[in-house]
Amino acid sequence: TNNIIGGLLAAAFGNIVELIISIFALIHNEIEIVQTSLLGSIISNLLLVLGMCILVGGYYYEEQKFKKITAQTISSLMTLSCISLIIPAAFNTLIENNGNNSLEIRKE
Repeated sequence: TNNIIGGLLAAAFGNIVELIISIFALIHNEIEIVQTSLLGSIISNLLLVLGMCILVGGYYYEEQKFKKITAQTISSLMTLSCISLIIPAAFNTLIENNGNNSLEIRKE
């Protein structure tokens, strides 16, 4: 139906500007721009969109019901995205605090 086609087009082309900017940034070796763009996209999709849905839903309905599998999926995605952002930041911090960009292997 038309709703399905419209939804697919919105999902496919909703982030086309972000994709084009990321491609040009990668061509010009601007990795930090791509990383921060992805970080902002992840945070806005997980926190802002979900939070607004819950807020508006709470305004119109006194009690909301959610399917268990949906809540588990969303919380798993949020955990995965947080881990995928924390681990590289932790490695970067450890490398900067160490003072050199090489790993040492020692035998004792």
